[in-house]
Amino acid sequence: MSQTVLITGTGRPHALGFNLVKRYLENGDRVFASVRRPSEALENLKKQYPDALHILNMDIASTASVNAAAAECAKRTESLDLVINNATTASADTMKELPDFDLDLVAPAVNVGAVGPIRVLKAFLPLLKKSGTTKTAPSLSPGPGNRIPGEAGEKTRRENACKITGPLSSEVRSTP
Repeated sequence: MSQTVLITGTGRPHALGFNLVKRYLENGDRVFASVRRPSEALENLKKQYPDALHILNMDIASTASVNAAAAECAKRTESLDLVINNATTASADTMKELPDFDLDLVAPAVNVGAVGPIRVLKAFLPLLKKSGTTKTAPSLSPGPGNRIPGEAGEKTRRENACKITGPLSSEVRSTP
């Protein structure tokens, strides 16, 4: 049975998000792929799957951008079955340890890595609630953009993302 999937962070052809898009399309699923910037590789893939692949311009660091993408998605589908939060970003300081990093440089990466997935789930919640088989995958990308500086920070970011998106996932499943 095919499903309708939203995957964030899909613009780079050799990265996880793009390859997830390919696999879902190959499986016969309908995919909404979000990108922050135009992606030639994704546009080429759309030529192979013109009816199944829908590209959404969305910056998960911006509530307005995410809400606009959700509105565009709602024009093209009645529901979403699965959301995969994969988008990430990087700052040179995200790879540094606590004494060496600048919080002002790290904050945008934390916004994308920790708040972005929540922003996406909140905006797409109406479409998720309309599915009989809704699933969510909290923040898959373990890349440097999803790091709060240091190893303890990385564990904290992942735990917080799961703590926040877990209950949201339960809310989606329990709401008629």
